[in-house]
Amino acid sequence: MIIDGHAHACGEFADLDQLIKILDKFGVDKVALCPGLKGHTNAPSLPNIPISAIKQHSIYGRYFIHPGLRFNYNFLLKEKRDGNEFVHSLVEKCPDRMIQIFWLDPRKPDFMTILENDFKKWNYKGIKLHQVCTPFKNDSPEINQIAKFAADNQMPLFIHLWSKEEAVKLMNVAKNHPETNFILLHLIGLEAVAEYAHHLRNIYYEISAY
Repeated sequence: MIIDGHAHACGEFADLDQLIKILDKFGVDKVALCPGLKGHTNAPSLPNIPISAIKQHSIYGRYFIHPGLRFNYNFLLKEKRDGNEFVHSLVEKCPDRMIQIFWLDPRKPDFMTILENDFKKWNYKGIKLHQVCTPFKNDSPEINQIAKFAADNQMPLFIHLWSKEEAVKLMNVAKNHPETNFILLHLIGLEAVAEYAHHLRNIYYEISAY
């Protein structure tokens, strides 16, 4: 079985018929689908990044791409819909090809209530944290609560990391929650894991391009 392990419900991936055609074309059995930014389904334009910047992507990302994305998400982009509910609507129509991944903002004071109530409603299969869009610290009590919830309900925790420093903090969380599987998106944090936590067996990588 081939599973696309990380996709957003944007562009063609927000249109069920088009999405199924794409999966069939490439021989993919299922897709793990999470919402677009604040429920938006327009596919964002890709930046024309020079090769010299790509070779130093960690610096370019941290000081240019990441701050720009964070500012856009928190100050410019308006909430369009409940993106998790939209993803669930696609899963309901085609449950044999769609896997719902729940996007969570751990900054909200009632984030655990949201997590628990929506799990009862939708029985989603994974949790997505985006440290670039929704700034939080990986050594916070909130992340430990989420990691425990993921383990208790036998689901992985996907995370788009902000930096190597935050990746190192996440290694401690992974060590303290061995029953939780952590999936690092876009290979961000790979160097930190190789250096500090190569012995851990609950860390996985999602390898779509940075």
